[in-house]
Amino acid sequence: MSVSVLWEDHAMATNTVRRRRLGIALREHRRAARVSMEDAAAVISVHKTTISRMERGQAATKPLFVQALLAHYSVDATESAVLVELAKEASKPGWWRSYVGVVDERHLDHIALESEASRISTWEPVLIPALLQTEDYARAVLQRAGVESLTHTQIEKRVQARAERKARLLSDNPPALAAIFDEGALRRPVGGRDVMCGQLEHLLELAQMPNIGVQLIPTSAGAHAGVTGSVTLLEYESDEDPPVAFLETVGGDLYLDEPGELKVCRAVFDALRSDALSASETEQRIAQLAAESELG
Repeated sequence: MSVSVLWEDHAMATNTVRRRRLGIALREHRRAARVSMEDAAAVISVHKTTISRMERGQAATKPLFVQALLAHYSVDATESAVLVELAKEASKPGWWRSYVGVVDERHLDHIALESEASRISTWEPVLIPALLQTEDYARAVLQRAGVESLTHTQIEKRVQARAERKARLLSDNPPALAAIFDEGALRRPVGGRDVMCGQLEHLLELAQMPNIGVQLIPTSAGAHAGVTGSVTLLEYESDEDPPVAFLETVGGDLYLDEPGELKVCRAVFDALRSDALSASETEQRIAQLAAESELG
């Protein structure tokens, strides 16, 4: 069987949890059937790199493609029907689609996968983590960070995107957030005194939420496991959805999901937690700095 169907543009192929789950199933069935990527690609008239992207959840996978591939892999009708339905669900646009063209495509993957995570662990060595930022702080960061020159409209759209991500933390079924960041982020005057005062007070409020854990790495810790850069680990409630990590680089977010890569990320977080102040000690330090800021 040969199927020739136009692919959606890559900008529409945001990596979602359902797309990843579908990709894993397609990869497992292909391997069980002992079919090479080249042969699978021939079935639907695409290049083998497209099959690779489909199996990693990085390409839009139309239901007709899924049906054709599963038939070639001799998958039974019941399992095939489930996966075809999953392909239909995976193609539905999420709220983040409105930020295409404003937010980097690789960061849209981050946002899409974050939106369904049940646990988020994040480490930030320079700034307050994005999910803990006030809008004023986020706006000040976007105005100055990086070499990209953003228009006022682009900045406001990105601030809005961060606000939508953050809203989930306060929803009826929020994810657990474990945020660790360097004490230097509290002393860096992003946006000026008023913005930082507001940011410090906001951190103290969020630290009271039962689903949010905030910890500081004190300056006295010296060199530690997180000095090489920021990392976020996303974990999911279902065993069908394996974790994924993102490393922030000057070229955008780097996506990691191999077992060895995830093991290293978990080791980094374990080491950071051992060096960090406790939650209560962190609150005391933030409150102290907030009082100092108010005093000028």
